[in-house]
Amino acid sequence: MNHTLTRPDASTQAFLARHGWGDAQLSNLDEAGASLRRYQRVHNAQGETAILTFVADPKMEIERFMEVAALLRGMELSAPEVYGHDLDAKLLLQEDFGDASFSRLIAAGHSASELHGQAVDVLLAIQARFTDAAAWEHKLLRYDFNLWKTGLSNFFLHYLPCVGAPTLSAAEQAEYLGLWQKLLAPFEALPNTLLMRDFKPANLMRIDGRSGLQQVGLIDIQDAGLGSPLYDLVELTQSWQRVIAPELTQEVLRRYGQARPEFSDEMIMSGCMAFGAVRWVSWLSSCAKYARDGRPQFLANIPGIWRAADLCLADPALSELRRWFAHYAPTHQRAPQQVTA
Repeated sequence: MNHTLTRPDASTQAFLARHGWGDAQLSNLDEAGASLRRYQRVHNAQGETAILTFVADPKMEIERFMEVAALLRGMELSAPEVYGHDLDAKLLLQEDFGDASFSRLIAAGHSASELHGQAVDVLLAIQARFTDAAAWEHKLLRYDFNLWKTGLSNFFLHYLPCVGAPTLSAAEQAEYLGLWQKLLAPFEALPNTLLMRDFKPANLMRIDGRSGLQQVGLIDIQDAGLGSPLYDLVELTQSWQRVIAPELTQEVLRRYGQARPEFSDEMIMSGCMAFGAVRWVSWLSSCAKYARDGRPQFLANIPGIWRAADLCLADPALSELRRWFAHYAPTHQRAPQQVTA
């Protein structure tokens, strides 16, 4: 990480001054992924820090972020306190939870089992304490097939053209989307809860000085919505960037299932695999779209994403989709051959 301190520009300094950080200097934070957000750490003369976010979509990344953060803090969980914001300037100043993400801790040798156990307990608390979904019906996105189908459609709109595959007919497109809708229906019929969307080790922070569930900080929360309780298990048990031991996956699902006996083990596993397939196929499609829009570096993600997707497609509940992908996206036709607008 780059810890070189710099002075903010005049407009940023004015924003910081309005919120009590007028003497601050800034340092850059490591960034990754597809987001257009930029982050800097704010340092004041007293040694205190905050996180300054430069956002692309103020409604989602500031207004929605603040609503979800307040909701989570109301559940006695740790979401960042917002110190100040400016919608016109697209700036958000928030509490700094430090650098000890669960993903970094695992990479440094900390117990993956312990950290994933903490993550499951936080997820269970979110779902248990979110008791008024109706009040959020018109405030949050609903994550269901009607939303997923945009990303899933991008597979034949953007990914298949990248590998030189033939254009699908309208009937073939309808068959593909129908298979997804059929697969997801039983899992989307479960009572909706707060779905965090990006509930993964990189977005879970260990906070020194706090205990219990509040020791776990929740960041990158602006995409939270309403949806199936099984979705947020996906990135605790699957990854396109690293191999997660099957034993750890089973441990996570078992811990979750013990607290949710109303869901059978088969329902939890198949739901996790179904939503994982949605996640990875949509991400494949997004990477192809980004490449066609002028960001070809995202093509390097594709082999790892296919690995994660294939693990999901191997589940018996996904057999029809597995056959569809074997026919329309066989393994020998998965490396992008061209990137065209």
